[in-house]
Amino acid sequence: MLDVFQEGDSLAFKLSSELALVDQVVAECNRYFELAGVTEPSTLDLVVQELLVNAIRHGNHNEVSKLVKCRIASVEGRAFEIVVEDEGGGFDYRKLRMRLPEDPRRASRRGYILINALAEIIEFNETGNRVTVRVRAEAPEVYGAKARNKS
Repeated sequence: MLDVFQEGDSLAFKLSSELALVDQVVAECNRYFELAGVTEPSTLDLVVQELLVNAIRHGNHNEVSKLVKCRIASVEGRAFEIVVEDEGGGFDYRKLRMRLPEDPRRASRRGYILINALAEIIEFNETGNRVTVRVRAEAPEVYGAKARNKS
């Protein structure tokens, strides 16, 4: 299940926890980014993809009956706010390790490291099941955003 809707100037999604839907969401986001004047949204795509995959796998534990909500809005110039919320129990974001694991070739545990490198801001709600990220369309000069509470 994938619902896409416009909320004012933002684009919103509600999707079941199916990894196969992530590419469809990213494609819809690309259209939104193009309308906002971003012709090469690779940084934005990557952040959206990582946030959604994390919410599906780790937040909702791939339970198809659980939903993921996502909202994307242009906030200033070429900056975008991306909010992703899952129906999981959350986690303690303060324990996130924002450096590469001992074996950086491992495919797991790299999502938030990558998001942290690309984002200006990463904020979590107290429960840890909603994340708000601010990212610019152009490649950053490694921001190293600090994870913080946004309740």
